[in-house]
Amino acid sequence: EKIEFYDTLEKFCLIKNHVILIGDFNEPNIDWKNLDTNNNALTNFALENSLEQMILNETRYGNIIDLLFCSENTLLDEIFVDCPFSTSDHNKITFSRPILL
Repeated sequence: EKIEFYDTLEKFCLIKNHVILIGDFNEPNIDWKNLDTNNNALTNFALENSLEQMILNETRYGNIIDLLFCSENTLLDEIFVDCPFSTSDHNKITFSRPILL
């Protein structure tokens, strides 16, 4: 299932110049600060598609599972991980996108 999901995302990445992906990828065993991947399908997907994972603070119970991938780090500004919103057990991620002329 995961491999099929990443294959679908890879097709999307091939047809788009600028890519921003955000979501709960539920991969708590990846050390994003040191990029310790253990040959994981998600990290392989990110590396093969030149996507940088921008979240380096914990997002749920000490883990970084809510992720923000970007094909160019100039596409995003002011990335913050904040306290959970309402009754969520995930920390809130906010960012802005500069206007590209």
